[in-house]
Amino acid sequence: MSAEKDLLDKDVVKPTKKLLDEFKQFAIRGNAVDLAVGKHSSRSQLIEKAILEFLARRDRAKREARDRELIDRAADQLNAEVEDVLSYQSEP
Repeated sequence: MSAEKDLLDKDVVKPTKKLLDEFKQFAIRGNAVDLAVGKHSSRSQLIEKAILEFLARRDRAKREARDRELIDRAADQLNAEVEDVLSYQSEP
């Protein structure tokens, strides 16, 4: 493996003191790493999982915003169709 490839595959994240303090407090309340990512996992794996979950939430929020925009654009037509369907229902 070339040195350039090796550098691209490894990123170093230096957590802030505040983040480390929060992590320590979380760990004091229970074995944070074991609870969050399973036994025999590392703090690095917990951070990786947190980043992946953040990215998934961000992607989901983007999809939901796109869906909401499509629904909002079609709202008048959809409401008209619903009113049309309801007008065919007979009242008891």
